[in-house]
Amino acid sequence: MQFIPKALGQSNDLLTFWDHLPEMAILLPRPLQVVSEIQWGIGELDRQPCLILYLFVGEDTLELLLPRELPTSPQEQVDVWELLISWRTDCVKLRYGESPLHAEQEVTLFLPASESEALLSQLYLFVQKSLTLSSTKELPQSHQDCLIALKERIEEHREQSRESV
Repeated sequence: MQFIPKALGQSNDLLTFWDHLPEMAILLPRPLQVVSEIQWGIGELDRQPCLILYLFVGEDTLELLLPRELPTSPQEQVDVWELLISWRTDCVKLRYGESPLHAEQEVTLFLPASESEALLSQLYLFVQKSLTLSSTKELPQSHQDCLIALKERIEEHREQSRESV
C-alpha cells in the first residue's frame, strides 16, 4: 500500500506524516507496529523526484512516498529530506483520517534498531549504491542530482556530528 503524506509535523518528538487514507487502519490495525526491515528507493510524485521508504511490517509492505517538501501548516513548507537527515529517527508516526490533528487515528512504526539498519545509514547506502549503478544504468538527471545532493548533505551532517562529540 502507498502512503503519500499531505502534511508533516511532529508529535512527542517523532516525525508525523499525515494522509487522509482510512485504509491505513486495515493495513496497520494496532497503534504500535514493528518494522522488520526498511529499504529506500527513488521515484517521482507529481513529476518531481521523491524518496520512497519501503517499510516491511509482518507480511505487508508499506511504501511511504516522500516528496522534497511538505506543508507543516497552511503557510509553511518544510524540507522533508533535510529532516530525515538531521532528525534522530528510530520511529515515525503515520496519521490518517479527516485531519492531521486527530491523534487517535495514528500508528507508530518502530524502525529496525541496529546501526546497520538505521534510517540514515540505510539512506546513505542506498544513495551510494544508486550513484555507483547510475554509471552503468541510466537514471533521469533529476534523480542523479537529488542523489548527489543527498550524499553531500549526509556526509556534511556526519562530519558535523563528529565535530560536536
